[in-house]
Amino acid sequence: MIWQLIGVFIAAAVSASILPGGTEVAMAAVFTLGSATIVPVVIAATAGSIAGSAAQWALGRFLAQYRGHKRFPLKEAEYDKYSAWFQKYGVWAMGMAWLPGVGDVLTLIGGIFRTPFLLSMVLVGLAKGARFALFAYAFVTGLPWLLDMFGVDAAGMAIGG
Repeated sequence: MIWQLIGVFIAAAVSASILPGGTEVAMAAVFTLGSATIVPVVIAATAGSIAGSAAQWALGRFLAQYRGHKRFPLKEAEYDKYSAWFQKYGVWAMGMAWLPGVGDVLTLIGGIFRTPFLLSMVLVGLAKGARFALFAYAFVTGLPWLLDMFGVDAAGMAIGG
């Protein structure tokens, strides 16, 4: 069972980065094998996702040091303007990190604009933990209409493109 949980952790960490991954597919595989219950799988997925999001935030923090460079996408005045706004309101956007695709970019932007790390990761953890708990419930109870939202069928196979 421990290797399956490590696999879910790694899949979640990769999925939370700018690299493509499939946390829900990994979770479904573990549930299909019947080797773990919902709670440890959701904890492993959430912890992995927080780790991947923390790496994204750190990458953003690293990239921010190049803000004066000619290839940095924002001019200095724009950066200061957006940074002030993001410091005031943007940290709460980290709660939207559960959204596929968009959430991964939000954590990178959070690092660029130096949102408070701990608060950002707490919000990411709560949001993604809720997403994974909902997926686990949908998969274990076999709710196909809910599984469609996650792009996974009842057999744990990725659907769509």
